[in-house]
Amino acid sequence: MIKNFLKIAYRSLAKNKVYTAINIFGLTVGIACCLIISLYVHDETSYDSFFEDSERIYRVALERQYPNNTRYFGSSPVNLAPALKETFDEIESAGRIHRLFFQNQTTVTIGEKSFIEENYLFADSDFFDVFSLNFVEGSKESVLNHPNQVVISESTARKFFGNQSAIDQTYRIDTSDFLIKGVFADMPDNSHMSFDILGSIHSLPFLEAAAENNSWINPWLYTYIKVKEGVDPNILESRLPELVRTYGMASILGQLGISEEEYPRSGHAFNYFLQPVTDIHLHSNLDVEIQPNSNILYIYLLSAIVAFILVISCINFVNLATARSTERGREVGVRKVLGSTRNSLVGQFLTESNFLTFGATLLAVLLVYLTIPSFNHLIGKDLQISTILSPAVLGGMLGFALIVGTLAGLYPAFVLSSVKSASVLKGDFKSSGKGIWLRNFLIIFQFFISVSMISATLLVNKQMNFMSEKSLGFDKENVVVIEQAQLLGQQTEVFKNNLTQMDGIDVIGGGFAMPGDFIGNLIVNSSLPDVPQLRTFTNTIDDDYIEALNLEVVMGRGFVREFNDSTNVLVNETTARLLGYTDPIGQKVINPNAPQNSSGELTIVGVVKDYHHHSLHSEIPPMILFNTGNPNPILPNMAFKLPSNNTKAMLSQIENNWDLLVPGQPLNFRFLDEKLQNLYEADQRTGSVFSLFTILAIILACIGLFGLAAYVTQQRTKEIGVRKVLGANLLDIIFMLSKNLTKLILVAYLASIPLVYYGMSRWLDNFAYHTTIDPGTLLIAGAATLLLAWLTISYYSIRAAVLNIVTCLRDE
Repeated sequence: MIKNFLKIAYRSLAKNKVYTAINIFGLTVGIACCLIISLYVHDETSYDSFFEDSERIYRVALERQYPNNTRYFGSSPVNLAPALKETFDEIESAGRIHRLFFQNQTTVTIGEKSFIEENYLFADSDFFDVFSLNFVEGSKESVLNHPNQVVISESTARKFFGNQSAIDQTYRIDTSDFLIKGVFADMPDNSHMSFDILGSIHSLPFLEAAAENNSWINPWLYTYIKVKEGVDPNILESRLPELVRTYGMASILGQLGISEEEYPRSGHAFNYFLQPVTDIHLHSNLDVEIQPNSNILYIYLLSAIVAFILVISCINFVNLATARSTERGREVGVRKVLGSTRNSLVGQFLTESNFLTFGATLLAVLLVYLTIPSFNHLIGKDLQISTILSPAVLGGMLGFALIVGTLAGLYPAFVLSSVKSASVLKGDFKSSGKGIWLRNFLIIFQFFISVSMISATLLVNKQMNFMSEKSLGFDKENVVVIEQAQLLGQQTEVFKNNLTQMDGIDVIGGGFAMPGDFIGNLIVNSSLPDVPQLRTFTNTIDDDYIEALNLEVVMGRGFVREFNDSTNVLVNETTARLLGYTDPIGQKVINPNAPQNSSGELTIVGVVKDYHHHSLHSEIPPMILFNTGNPNPILPNMAFKLPSNNTKAMLSQIENNWDLLVPGQPLNFRFLDEKLQNLYEADQRTGSVFSLFTILAIILACIGLFGLAAYVTQQRTKEIGVRKVLGANLLDIIFMLSKNLTKLILVAYLASIPLVYYGMSRWLDNFAYHTTIDPGTLLIAGAATLLLAWLTISYYSIRAAVLNIVTCLRDE
């Protein structure tokens, strides 16, 4: 019997090639979308889970309370890890890792070759007791115990030394040599920290000095712990204040310049908390993260897309099956007359629907295999189809196909098999009122999803455009930033002079950091009484930085070579306001942590208009700009604006100038606008994915609508003939067939508005500066959906409207 069912199913599907192609296409695309997004979601939610005992690993993060605000740091002080191991028996191991906050690239020189390394971090030897790295050369027990020791990844070893062993080889950074003591297997990409080289933290003098001075103020590195099995992390976390009082209070009081009695009233606090390492990528957006993290909201959003596309695909299947039900009414009647039982008819319809779903599932896997490289390129990941080819996942997909096929085939199977043979043979088979309500509900739900996704996509793109077009307070277009400019050394002024002699380059500014870079911070006091301490960000710049980036000085002056020294500072408008100064020029900013031989007084000589050094996710913070006081400072970054014409030739000329002055060291530069775009990488990636799958969801919804149009026109063929006899023209017929659909879409549109407004308001709250949800965007989404729907049904509407009247009214 099964063989007979399959044979009839094949013949029926082959006979109706258009129906079969549309149905298989809709299901295939829907299932493939779900598989691809599921791969993405699986990758995002599995960050750091590849580490052995990852469920017992935590990062110790800091809630730092200031008198006027609270900040959250992913980093912590250098002596926290030793104190944790000494205090808590519940901790199995504690390790530290550090990144060069002020330098994104490090130039490594081996012989005559130089390599620019971006994933260069520092760690202590205990780091490997917390995180299970696989060493292919060397041993974790003998590395990073001494200064200038390093371990490198397997791919980095091949890049540096080819097929030679990397153990006990050396490379040079500036004038220092570093000894390679181990090679570890490349880490997977799905980790919140990426490194190709790990140097010893004992190589960094400022960390060594902080450890010797027992400094608990500066959160300069990241502390990770692995707790013993069965330990409750909440209980451990509740004991961390006791540890701070025991080990860090003397340092904190000394740095703040207050007594222990004053501390509770000062507004300062250092509260540490534990973050599961597997939660960091999606649930942590603290200050000074190792690298930018994603957001769990994006996972919820993409998971919703998976569900929506899946539901749309299933709705399409039901609608298209229903659309064919009237065509097959007479077939069912003939088969019942010839002796077919209801069970055999139900079995036949369920076999056909499952035949389709299993075929579509196999095609979906093939489609994923073909498209996964392009999707990886779009999102910047390396998703592997092998994840869905495991027996468990394949079994789950086949089970899903069986469920969808069965559910999709139930309605036509039971409805058609239950009607009387005489009725269907006379052509009197009609849909029930319940069937019409079901189809209308499914169409409303489909377009509710479609309108919501179109609206959300338009708002995401509007926010992306808002961020790219919003004035940031400085010039970013065609501005070139040369990184690691300190390699020029005493040749810095020669290089600048050579460049300014080129047509179109007028001024070159240098800075410790450029917009978008990490910058340091400083706690300062106002000279006015009753103004609380203020935590400000700081940057050190030269005399031309302001002009090179076209920052606006709204009061006082910028840095001028003849008058500058290291105690003159510029502040932004936010700093002047928070310090309580209405006329800040000449006022003092006091650094309470200045060396004992210094008064700590800084003189404000100018106020810079607020500008966005960081991304639009955060508000403009207080900022102090320092000057080195050196007429020819050597700073790690320099920026200048290129004319828009002949850019490529000028860059080649600049590179030639660099090679003459710094032979063997590659020129490392970026355009500032491209550099700033990296701040929104996660937002743009999710926006691209969302836009892509919104388009696919709309296509699938239109496929379902196509099936509904076929069904409606078939059901109303005689009505169309009667109306044409009574004088209805082409437009009247098209309007009649489109009227009900338009009502359904309007209901879906009105229902979508609250969901879109709430969901997108939540998303926009992630940005301190964002666009608005205006009625125009929502109206465009509704109009676009309605237009797409009309275009989709236009084929059947026009086809029905031009039918011959005799064809419409005849009754076989």
